[in-house]
Formats: sequence, C-alpha cells, structure tokens
Amino acid sequence: MIRISDNGVGIPVGILDHIFEPFFIRRLNPIVSTQQGIGLYIVKHAVDIHHGFITVDSKIGEGSCFTVYIPEGKEYFDGDEYETVSGVVKSESKKTDFCRAVEETKSKKSRHSILIIEDNGEVREYIRSLFFRQYTVYEAADGEEGVDMAFKYLPTIIISDIMMPIKNGIECVSELRREYTTAHIPIIILTAKGGG
Repeated sequence: MIRISDNGVGIPVGILDHIFEPFFIRRLNPIVSTQQGIGLYIVKHAVDIHHGFITVDSKIGEGSCFTVYIPEGKEYFDGDEYETVSGVVKSESKKTDFCRAVEETKSKKSRHSILIIEDNGEVREYIRSLFFRQYTVYEAADGEEGVDMAFKYLPTIIISDIMMPIKNGIECVSELRREYTTAHIPIIILTAKGGG
C-alpha cells in the first residue's frame, strides 16, 4: 500500500469519478497547460497492469489522499503479462538522463524497435508503457538527441512530438528524410494543439 496526501484545495465531488481520464482537467479549462492532465491517467494505467487499484479521498479546503494497492509477487500475473528486464542502456548524450534504451529478455535482434522523441517525461513514459513488451524502446528528450539516436539505432518506427526544444518534430523529419539510411523509417508526429 502506498499513500500520498496533501493539504491543497481538494477535489470537488462532482469530478472525482473523472480525474483518472486523460486530459480531463484540460477539458474543464482549455486555458491550462497542454502538459497537464495525463499524470493520474498514467498512474492508473500502471496500477491496473499490476493488478492493483487506486482510491482517492478528498475534501474541499482540506486536501486529498490517494492510496495505491498493489499485490505482492508474480502469482497474480499470467505468464505472458510480464517479462524480466535484462538491462538498461542509457544514451551516450550528456544532456539528459531521460534518454535510454530499454531491452527486454527477448533477443534485441529478434524484435522491432521504436524511438520515442518527446520532451514531456510523463507522455514519454506513457508511450513507452504501451510498446515495451513488443518493441525494443529508445527514448530521447529533445529533437536533436532524437535525430542522433535515429542515426545510431535505425529504429523500425519513430514517434515524435512536434513542439520540442532545440529541434522540433518537423525539423527532425526533414533531417531524417534527407539521409539515405533513415529516409525509409515511418514517423508518427504527435501534437497537443487543437484546430482553431
């Protein structure tokens, strides 16, 4: 059991049933940052895949208390629901510790790979959680680092944010398309911007 509490403003009863939905806060108030509203969704997703559950108690003006329950041991999982991590390979770049390649127990040569280029750590972690069982996953926290990793690892597919520091997603695509070794790699561009 993990319990986290605060003495903040509290959460209104009317929205307690929705706080684990992605970007729910942004839907209530479109003025808030585009990076808000995915944290609790990621927590709920992580708890669910571990066969646990999460509860929240909150009072307006007094604060909130989140309690996470996760069962111990592997007996709660089916055999295909988990893999043993054999190692973590960090990016050679000194800019950030967020860039890393995660290798699972299956042979790297027998798996396709995916490169996630995303400056928001929570979003990057969420995308990684969707694919790490099927792909060798590489991560970069900005566009320049992402391009370097694409040249180095030649991933099967790339998922890139469009708004990033140093190099944005469009600049990444342009640079990778100019090179023979990376021009063939499919690239999915993500954006939190809405239409006008």
